Amino acid sequence: MPMSTKEAKYKTVGFFYLVCDASFGYFQAKEQNSFYEENRCARWSILSSALSIESFANCLLETLSLSNNQFRKLDRLPSLGKIDEYLKLSGVERLDQDKTEVKSISELIRARNDFVHVKTSRTELQISPATLQSTDTPRYDAMLNPETHPNLGIFKLGAFWHSDEARMALQAVSDFLRYSLALVDDDNSRSLRNNLVTKLEAAGVALSIMSEDYTNELEKLRHEGIDFTFLLDDD
Repeated sequence: MPMSTKEAKYKTVGFFYLVCDASFGYFQAKEQNSFYEENRCARWSILSSALSIESFANCLLETLSLSNNQFRKLDRLPSLGKIDEYLKLSGVERLDQDKTEVKSISELIRARNDFVHVKTSRTELQISPATLQSTDTPRYDAMLNPETHPNLGIFKLGAFWHSDEARMALQAVSDFLRYSLALVDDDNSRSLRNNLVTKLEAAGVALSIMSEDYTNELEKLRHEGIDFTFLLDDD
């Protein structure tokens, strides 16, 4: 007998897409021979890292039993506010704002916001007579001194981002997620990690779907000393 048609849903969760985009952009930035190309890839990576935190926060809220009104209210909060409310409603310790992991992510989110809400900026430039002077035309050395985010370590302006900044952003995200998951018990941690993965839902069963390309990307990143594999389902 022919199999009857079954209703199914493909539940798309963007979290690992964003982490892997950040990873891919980082490795692309490392391979470039010009700063112009390196900077473009680094910006792509760092913005993806920042967006992965937003995705993570949204995934946390989806694990809670909330009324529509409660969900809409919490959904208006910024990413760290959503995470804090999740922890509060779960009856566990909230984010420690003095922790480097939290400060670094706050700065990453600020860097993302500053980049997408573009404003004119001015960066200190030191100009001095060049060590080697020309006989006919005065020569000068110029050195830019861009500001950095003190905890995250990346330049405040995206125009100066290198592959090093992309790596620091990825490491900050990994450290923050590990710290956040350590605040909840094992059951909640398992539920949260499970909710980060895209699924095929049918007949009351949810099948996790993680492409080999994505797991390979995470493994490649782990060999660089930046680990996201702890987020994968225990199974």
